[in-house]
Amino acid sequence: MRSIMRVAITILLCWAGLGAALAGSLGARLQQWTDVPGADRTRILPPEQAFRLSATALNQDLLRFTWSVAEGYYLYRDKFAFTSLTEATVVRQAGLEIPPGRIKQDATFGAVAVNTGLIVIDAPLLWVSAPPAGAS
Repeated sequence: MRSIMRVAITILLCWAGLGAALAGSLGARLQQWTDVPGADRTRILPPEQAFRLSATALNQDLLRFTWSVAEGYYLYRDKFAFTSLTEATVVRQAGLEIPPGRIKQDATFGAVAVNTGLIVIDAPLLWVSAPPAGAS
């Protein structure tokens, strides 16, 4: 189970790293948009608050990722991606079931599927090498 959690933590760190990278550039752009007299900057949440993420190992072959997306925020459905950074496992992309979301007319991207609220995605793992003894 420790090895499974290492994979989950690795994926979470990748998500957090991507979120931090995006947050920097996105934060700067949002700052520019709201940098007007009388603008209420308190309404824009940092990514870690707007998109709370947790991971749970359901068993040695399956990780569950749960996002709690703050009201008024959304994640683009086609941007979900899962990659293991360990050589022992691979995330089976064919087994991912990403919720369909709803269609939103986006000013930049046009009609896109977005997910809001509670998003749960189970990520099946394929072990390239045998799972460690005691993993369950």
